[in-house]
Amino acid sequence: MNLRYLVAWLLLITLAPLVLLQAYRLRRTAIRLPPAQGPRHGSVPAAGAELRVLLMGESTVAGVGARNHQEALSGQLAAAIHGLSARSVVWEAAGLNGMVARETADRLVPWVEHRQVDVLILALGVNDVLALRSPQQWIADLRQLVNRLQRELQPRVV
Repeated sequence: MNLRYLVAWLLLITLAPLVLLQAYRLRRTAIRLPPAQGPRHGSVPAAGAELRVLLMGESTVAGVGARNHQEALSGQLAAAIHGLSARSVVWEAAGLNGMVARETADRLVPWVEHRQVDVLILALGVNDVLALRSPQQWIADLRQLVNRLQRELQPRVV
């Protein structure tokens, strides 16, 4: 057995209790920021053709840490799309802190007000990792989610 490999395993075994204790403490004391307040939809008007964008997912879509959705990912992304395309952008955000892929359709589709969508953006994965979902499980969950959202919302682009 390689000496480096053996030393690495010994360090891992020796430090594991300390790392687990730190992880437990961090999870208990970490600051939990609230989601963005106010309307979960908006628009960036322009003379060009309208582009309807729906964002679905976890805390980034929920706007955690931002005062409102205009300042959060959804509003900023809409402004960037408008800046690049000169098109009018109508956006909506359906996000929930802690969301995992397998629960997204059931929990977030009912929130969607505008059922006609040109572009659907999914922001998922972090909570699936924290829930210890395997990559294979996550990919299967994501495939099911995309198939369902394509049937129900019929976006042009996912």
